[in-house]
Amino acid sequence: MANFDVHRILVDQGSSCDVMYSGLFKTLQLSEKNLIPYVGPDLQGFNGLTTKPWGYVDLIVTFGEEKAMKSIKVQFMVVDCPSLYNCIIGRTTLAELYAVSSTIHLKMKYYTQDDQVTTINGDITAARRYFEAAAKNLNIVVTPKKKKAKQKKFSGKKKAEQKKFSGVHAIGTSNPVDLDGRLTKKEHKEEKQKDLPLAEKNIYHPIPDGDFDLIPLGEDPTKGIKIGTGLPDLVKKQLIACLKQNAELFAWSAAEKAEEAEKAIKDLLEANFISEA
Repeated sequence: MANFDVHRILVDQGSSCDVMYSGLFKTLQLSEKNLIPYVGPDLQGFNGLTTKPWGYVDLIVTFGEEKAMKSIKVQFMVVDCPSLYNCIIGRTTLAELYAVSSTIHLKMKYYTQDDQVTTINGDITAARRYFEAAAKNLNIVVTPKKKKAKQKKFSGKKKAEQKKFSGVHAIGTSNPVDLDGRLTKKEHKEEKQKDLPLAEKNIYHPIPDGDFDLIPLGEDPTKGIKIGTGLPDLVKKQLIACLKQNAELFAWSAAEKAEEAEKAIKDLLEANFISEA
């Protein structure tokens, strides 16, 4: 981002815009000349305080490194208020990036510039530290000092590059990006465009993570559920017992789905939860 490596970024699927805090704006050595005027009311936070945005700034943001890189143009709203994060990536950028994020797993998947699926991994230790600080209404988090490693000496161009990209300091991750070995968007599109009979076309589905067993839920061998072989024995037994106990809840064909829907409507009518028009 503006030739700086920026960490401490909050990915928020609930945010309708991308937000940059004034601390990062100054660190990126941006000025009022880079701002697009903001026209609108003051913003109000959950604490009741209001603030007037400085304006908008357009930046090219690169996600990932090397083969996992993807660069897009992001318009940030710049606000001057205390925050534990440098910026917020909202729904606008996630849509532009074709990204899917998981807060609970601290991961985000997106397509690279080569249309490969890649994953950015968050830092669980840092996330916990920021969460605890937010619970205490703190605006600053002290990063634990690490033992100094032997520094390599750089000269000439490499030294200049090191200085150029020594941007906003924060906690990184040892393995921040993973490439996914599945099909690319281009390969998927080419397969869909092939003029083949439906029976000969490859229908793509999510790929199971590991091997699986087919567990029959009745006398009919076609009615079964696939579960992973990597599950612990106790968990597998409990899962199979639960599935067999609730086997009648599964609809195995369109006809069964229609029958289940009719039965549900009949039960609701008899219980007076709904009425016929």
